[in-house]
Amino acid sequence: MIPNDISQSVSSLAGGLGVVIAFMAVGLAIAQHQKKLTVVDTMWGIGFVLIAAETALISSGGDGDPAMRWILLAMAAVWGLRLAWHLHRRNSKLPEDPRYAELAEAGQLAGLELRHRQHARVEDRIREAKATGLRNLPCHRAEANAAWLEIIMAAIDLVAWTQLIGFTAHRELARCEIDTFRYRVLHVAARITRGARQIRLRIDATWRWATAISQAWQRLREAFP
Repeated sequence: MIPNDISQSVSSLAGGLGVVIAFMAVGLAIAQHQKKLTVVDTMWGIGFVLIAAETALISSGGDGDPAMRWILLAMAAVWGLRLAWHLHRRNSKLPEDPRYAELAEAGQLAGLELRHRQHARVEDRIREAKATGLRNLPCHRAEANAAWLEIIMAAIDLVAWTQLIGFTAHRELARCEIDTFRYRVLHVAARITRGARQIRLRIDATWRWATAISQAWQRLREAFP
């Protein structure tokens, strides 16, 4: 037996998904008819109102304060309609958004997929920078912030080139994020020794990635003799 609150939550989610799909399908048809994709910006705000109304109607038979439920619906409606009106008034005076025009020229699906991939790559780089030390900003002085940012960028470049040159044969190390790379490679106990006119890397043979690190060491030395 499914509890009533869980059943209502599932019904609300399913209903909201159906409302959004149907409403955005109508928006797509309107945008194609008007040959202006910025129509979807206006419908985006209205979509919030529809989801709030659908959720309020489905949950009206459940527990909770009915007055608070309708107050929240009114607040969402005011915000969503205000946003939709603002976007409609702004976009009606402007030509097609260059971003949407670019998507239309490249093909809607292919262009949208490309933008998502590019945005995901940017988010990955930002997360890598934060893990490298960017989250420690800001300092009290702009000069200190600039110096610290240069250090972070240099560290990111060094790690990226090390992965690209040294770990081409080990995909799990070549593509891992900085936290994983730091644990597996940078923080491993090792020592560089010199003897018989040679430079050697001494590393614990029981370390799981010891062989990969040794091979990467050789590749880096060959790349930068």
